[in-house]
Amino acid sequence: MPRRPVGEGSQYLEKSPKGWNYILICVPVTFLVRFTQGFNISVFATAFLGLLSTAKIFKLAMEDLTMRVTPHAGIVIQVFMGNIIELISGIIAIKGCKLGVLQASVVGSVLINILLVLGVACKCFSGGTKFAEQGYSPNHAHSTSHLLMLGTLATLLPSIFAPNGGGTTGDTEKMRTAILWISRVFSLCLLLCYIIFGVYQFCSHTSAFEASMPSTRYPQGGDDHSVGAQSDISIFGNRTETSSYPLRERNSGRCAVSDSERGQVSAGDTEEADEESKPSMHLLFGLVVLIGTGVLIYFLSEFVVGSLADLTHKLPLITEQWVGLILIPLAGTFSRHDVLEAVAFGRNDKMNSSLVLSLGSSLNISLFIQPFLVLLAWIMQTNLTLLYDPLETWALFLSVLFVNFVVQPGQSNWFCGVSLLVLYLLIAIISFWIYTDDRVVSSLVFACKG
Repeated sequence: MPRRPVGEGSQYLEKSPKGWNYILICVPVTFLVRFTQGFNISVFATAFLGLLSTAKIFKLAMEDLTMRVTPHAGIVIQVFMGNIIELISGIIAIKGCKLGVLQASVVGSVLINILLVLGVACKCFSGGTKFAEQGYSPNHAHSTSHLLMLGTLATLLPSIFAPNGGGTTGDTEKMRTAILWISRVFSLCLLLCYIIFGVYQFCSHTSAFEASMPSTRYPQGGDDHSVGAQSDISIFGNRTETSSYPLRERNSGRCAVSDSERGQVSAGDTEEADEESKPSMHLLFGLVVLIGTGVLIYFLSEFVVGSLADLTHKLPLITEQWVGLILIPLAGTFSRHDVLEAVAFGRNDKMNSSLVLSLGSSLNISLFIQPFLVLLAWIMQTNLTLLYDPLETWALFLSVLFVNFVVQPGQSNWFCGVSLLVLYLLIAIISFWIYTDDRVVSSLVFACKG
């Protein structure tokens, strides 16, 4: 149950160009075009751009709100709202029976975080330019990557089971029913595992996630180029914190507390942390902004999903599933400025925070949003399953397996980032050319009712 880091990345975000705010004009334009011309490709383009700026404002209001509450309440807020575009677009896709788009967007959101965000931002163009090797917490990397593999296996197992027909021959209806109930039971298990992992990381083994491998700078004269082991994450705190006291002095017998509570940091550091964590919005204004932008995100997401038919009709090379796998996750990632924040964390050798940003976001999607949408579809009497398109299933499985190998050593370099980037590019290319709806399991994957 990783919590998105707040701190250095947010400062970098505020210093970034304000061009994102200018595209807010796309929001009223979207509504004007939608209600005068209906759903068309223009609505898709303006709504897509409007999501980028609207979700950015939503994110800033959400972070401001989490500074006002306890760490436990902040966790709940960020779990439900941290991937707001993915969650809202998923609900809209369920309502519109766009289950293929929904499943593709879930897979795409995981892939873009573990390959693009982690590879390009953290390794290739940020920390990799300053450090020959960057260290991070092996325990955090292993735990997160293993849970990602668990979520991936939950989608792989139904695809193995499907061709066998649940022990029957040629009985598609029984196969569909079996896979449907298997998916719902799997979803309950994933949600339970997600909660247990939160207890494990937050209360039971907090200190194990804080110790990191040392980083090494590029040679410059005769200096000592090894950077001390970092302990820069407190995943469930109000912000990402840097700790300097030894691991053996950490209090592992209780739930996580801040450095200032342990009395192990200087008064100046504590005052600086308090100043950085101070809310910048009035509470009432922040709530209005949060609710208002949330409503806008809902309508803009609905316009994006509703315009897919016209988009694919006018641009036949683009399929709805490819839009779900590549474009919708791009909207979510760039609207949250994940890449910019990861660049900031990488340049400052805060690789633990980069892992929370990339692997942690993927874990939220795989073990929370994915099963939550399956169970929500059950309540809405829609047959959403964990049986995905074979291309999505194997792309996800092989990508998570590849990332497992990359993060195992506890250290990385810029070449690791290049390999992750190339893998994401390969998946984007093959999905563009191969996506079709005439697969063997398409009747099961895209069946909405009944």
